[in-house]
Amino acid sequence: MSEAVRPDARPQPVTDAGTFPGPLELARTWPWIPAVIAAGVVNLVIGGLRQFDYAGISGFSTTNFGWMAFALVGGIVFAWRLAARPQSPVGALRPLIPAAASFVTCFVLVVLSGLIFLPEQSVLETATTDAQGRSLPIACLVLVAAIAAELVRVILRRRGRP
Repeated sequence: MSEAVRPDARPQPVTDAGTFPGPLELARTWPWIPAVIAAGVVNLVIGGLRQFDYAGISGFSTTNFGWMAFALVGGIVFAWRLAARPQSPVGALRPLIPAAASFVTCFVLVVLSGLIFLPEQSVLETATTDAQGRSLPIACLVLVAAIAAELVRVILRRRGRP
């Protein structure tokens, strides 16, 4: 008799197919190294174009381009990694995870940059203008990429590839 139909069998652990990953798993899945490299490269390129003037508004703007690259590259790779998980009805909402993570990450980093580079500007102003204006377009791009990643992974699974 198979263990699944035996009355004395212990309950089997739930697979991750129908659940969202927990916060620790999400943090481990985020592509930290590629995201940091992307931010560094963008900061160096934009900074070089601006004669490496990292003071005041120029530093704030340059650093924010780096944070946008961090959130964009990180979010896209994160979406690809999450799309490798088995699909389920709950998993259909999975593209929202990398989009939300990218939005929150970019938002928080831009606000922190505002505190460092523009201490005279209120946090409220930074949060309602600069942070949202940079985070929302990145989150939208990541959402599109996450949906595309899910579709590609579905096609690959149907063809028998991982």
